[in-house]
Amino acid sequence: MRMKNNCYWISDSTADSSFSESFNSNVISGGSSNSVYSSFSFIGGGSANSISGMYSSIVGGTSNTVNGACSAILGGCGNTISAAYQYAGIFGCNITASSSYAFHTNCLIACSTPKYIGSGTFPTGTIFTCDGVHALPSNACPLFVWM
Repeated sequence: MRMKNNCYWISDSTADSSFSESFNSNVISGGSSNSVYSSFSFIGGGSANSISGMYSSIVGGTSNTVNGACSAILGGCGNTISAAYQYAGIFGCNITASSSYAFHTNCLIACSTPKYIGSGTFPTGTIFTCDGVHALPSNACPLFVWM
């Protein structure tokens, strides 16, 4: 493990990765050609990944960029979170974040979703199915799926 300005390289394979001199408290744990130009950020591995948004992470993948604060790319390739979007997340390939406070993905498969049958409530944000007979709960925001 090497340290410079309170920033850590965990693996010697990260020798061609870089931190900006003006920021600190970052970690690059593996991969190659990864760069961090902010504070309190993390790159787990992969290659050609770059972070300039504070408190942000790229877990792995290649050619991913996070410029938005408090944002994360969980994996994939060619993904971008611009500085205009904060608290954004991405998992997949070639995705550009289009909203703050949102998770972006190429495909979402929700298995074993609960079914609303006319009574009961779900916490805000719960994905559920409806039997089509009963009215939706008053706090529901429908997600329509075309098949």
